[in-house]
Amino acid sequence: MEARRAVVPVVATPNRATRTIRQQSAAQAPGFNCRRARNDITAAICSDAGLAALDRQLTSRFAALDRSADPATVQRIHHGETTFLNARQTCPDRDCIADAYRLRLRELDEVGR
Repeated sequence: MEARRAVVPVVATPNRATRTIRQQSAAQAPGFNCRRARNDITAAICSDAGLAALDRQLTSRFAALDRSADPATVQRIHHGETTFLNARQTCPDRDCIADAYRLRLRELDEVGR
């Protein structure tokens, strides 16, 4: 009679390479959740590494100013953010989106000085 071997299910556990890939993917994502990308602009940002990088820079700079600026400045940067988002939504292409981000980043640099 032949001996039977027990079947042991193989469960994949994340190894260092898998974690690194996930971290890189998260590092390349924009500052918002791409699962919530509801329009062409946010979808374009999610699918373009350069736009995602600009979004991360803007998110970081905005958050830093939001934490450190006086209340009047915070109000001003929040108003500017609404203006930026409205302008970004009118962009017909990637270059326009990138230009909108670069302009907003320059504006925030001026506020931070």
